[in-house]
Amino acid sequence: MPSSGPRVMIVDNDADTGTVLCEVLTEGGFSCQSARSVPAALEALHRDVFSLVLSDYVILDDTDGAEWATIEKLVAAARPAPVVIFTGWPVDEDEVTQHGVSFVLRKPADVESILEAVAQQVPAAAEPEQIELVRRYFEALTRKDWEALAELCTEDVVYHVPGSDPTHSRSAIGHDALRRLAASSFADFSDAVFSVTEVLPLPAALIGRYHARWTTPAGQPAELDGAVLFHVSDRAISSIGVRLDLQRVASVMGG
Repeated sequence: MPSSGPRVMIVDNDADTGTVLCEVLTEGGFSCQSARSVPAALEALHRDVFSLVLSDYVILDDTDGAEWATIEKLVAAARPAPVVIFTGWPVDEDEVTQHGVSFVLRKPADVESILEAVAQQVPAAAEPEQIELVRRYFEALTRKDWEALAELCTEDVVYHVPGSDPTHSRSAIGHDALRRLAASSFADFSDAVFSVTEVLPLPAALIGRYHARWTTPAGQPAELDGAVLFHVSDRAISSIGVRLDLQRVASVMGG
């Protein structure tokens, strides 16, 4: 079922990139429409109202500097909605401001970074109880309290991070499977401490950003910054991680 959340226009002449970006944004509760050419995007922007435009930088095969003239047309048509540029090219920050672009999202970007960039331009609200759920999730991870972890979730909770990494790319459905997976995943991280650095609300989800520190089996200190995508239903966590194919995302938008 299509999302009824804030509307985002994707402008990219590569069909795969546009499709993946729409999948990522729909996962967060945004409503997405894509255009493979600037004329098609301008037609849609003149006809409908959007909350944000996310556009590739190099969207025309033209001479140097033509991209900014094209971006300015999108900025004018989208106004007052912000325009975000998604690119791997070394775009100058001064030029970004000069041409009316609100933000530059650098390639490569992971799912959470894409959702976070859009959410910062199109703020959403979250109930305090939902934010507290995310904080309690990381507190339970730190205590290695797998029963408390499961109690924060719905009976049919889904934990799923796709991919081929045997440590991190794992799936579980339901309380029992979640408890077993958590105990197995963190068996070698007995002293791991998770600190929540930010909970960012999306229209239909939340991103929990965290800082983790632990001691490696060799006795060396280690730390990591990461993010988890949560969905909440009936005041309980219904999914943890992401359902998208991260390897496909990386192959399409990695550079």
